[in-house]
Amino acid sequence: MWYVVFGKNNVPRAELNGTEGQNLEWMKANHEAGNVLFSGPTTEGPGIWVVRAASKAEAAKLVDSHPWVKAGKRSYEMYEWRVQQALGVGRFEGPPTDPVLQNRP
Repeated sequence: MWYVVFGKNNVPRAELNGTEGQNLEWMKANHEAGNVLFSGPTTEGPGIWVVRAASKAEAAKLVDSHPWVKAGKRSYEMYEWRVQQALGVGRFEGPPTDPVLQNRP
């Protein structure tokens, strides 16, 4: 399953200076392992990651292992993402047939 993670710094950006290498090392390893498909900052502050894991608990375990999250310097929100279209390919007809998606707020 896929999960979208919105990360937010809990500390001023200056407190992360000097630790970017830890972040990049973790990201590189998880991209290479196929755990993270996309990752990067937004211009408004939050970082976005697209994570692949067998369950939300496994995705949370992975994200919790990030050095900034482990140190309490970053928090996150995570949502299961039922990808239906990607890179111009996918189901583009009618409303979703997935009952979970039909009943969402």
